[in-house]
Amino acid sequence: LRKLGLRPAPVCTQVVSRLHYADFVFALTAIAAALERLGKEIRNLQRSEVNELCEGFAATQTGSSTMPQKRNPHKSERVCGLARAVRAMLAPTLETVSLEHERDLTNSSLERVTLPSAVGLTHYILIETRNVLRALSVDADAVERNLHMG
Repeated sequence: LRKLGLRPAPVCTQVVSRLHYADFVFALTAIAAALERLGKEIRNLQRSEVNELCEGFAATQTGSSTMPQKRNPHKSERVCGLARAVRAMLAPTLETVSLEHERDLTNSSLERVTLPSAVGLTHYILIETRNVLRALSVDADAVERNLHMG
């Protein structure tokens, strides 16, 4: 616990307070929401009429199914979609905070789904966002043009 900067609960019952789990899932939700915000901005700045940013595009990659020359920000779209899934884990996690006499086990079946899903999805979103940022290209001319539009 010490290496992780954690302390044991000063008072505890037979089960760990689910408020700790809720705090943890809320933190994951906040991380996912921040990355969704960034992903949405990248998506908007990659729109054809703005064209300031572009996600990395591999030589073997194809564009849109209807317009092969178009480069869709599919990684940022995926980040935004999965962030919603992480947010969806918060409400059920909050439902497990109130246990019957601190012995109710109805929370465990739900937590077996929500906790690993929220952690795994947030981890994936972090990696995907890092990859997007590493390969992101900026069209400085488009930025300059857009800054001076009337």
